[in-house]
Amino acid sequence: MIRWNITSRHSIDTVPVDHFVVQYRTVGQWVPLSSNVPANQTWYLWGTASRGALYHFRVFVVGKQAHSDASRVVSLRTGGMNERRTKSPLPR
Repeated sequence: MIRWNITSRHSIDTVPVDHFVVQYRTVGQWVPLSSNVPANQTWYLWGTASRGALYHFRVFVVGKQAHSDASRVVSLRTGGMNERRTKSPLPR
């Protein structure tokens, strides 16, 4: 789950909130994760992350006539497959 707080740093003082846009990237261009999170919801449930990947997230406030600057970028590394499976020893 991705959560955020609304602060003046998101320029919401000048942009009345209509909805939020959540973007992510691993490398390269920013990709929309959700382009229409309701204004009364400050979280997004995301369940398709790859194991062992580094993700970067940012959020925008969108109003009827304008949008905010991007939020501070937050990074998250997902867990990897570090476990090794071994076969049980055969009985003698």
